[in-house]
Amino acid sequence: MKMKATIEVEFEAKEGQYRNVLESALMRGIGALAVAIEHGTLAGPTGIKGGSVITSVQKREIMD
Repeated sequence: MKMKATIEVEFEAKEGQYRNVLESALMRGIGALAVAIEHGTLAGPTGIKGGSVITSVQKREIMD
């Protein structure tokens, strides 16, 4: 069994930050999402096959 989901996320940088903080935050979030799906955030197995979580960015847009 497999699942595929499309997730939209929107966030803002604090005043005075460079544009790359947005990209960095997105990459950290994607990595954390994959780990949370596979390993969970609390104790106990998640039932997800190890190494099966694939994350990708379909579209990104930086708005001023």
